[in-house]
Amino acid sequence: PMADPAYTARPDEDLVIAAQSGDNAAFAELIRRYQPACLKQALSILRDRCAAEDEVQNACWKAFEHLNQFQ
Repeated sequence: PMADPAYTARPDEDLVIAAQSGDNAAFAELIRRYQPACLKQALSILRDRCAAEDEVQNACWKAFEHLNQFQ
């Protein structure tokens, strides 16, 4: 995904707070930042790109689903 200049300079903590308040673009920026590292880790474990992409997508969904529980 393309980076939104309004969000790229903001620290993670600010983005989490904004995302918890319903700012989906803030959550998207967090995903943009961390998805490549998550995919790399999943690939090293699963050794299958399709499976790794699926698991990263599941992890992102779980993060979104439980965002309000994050402290």
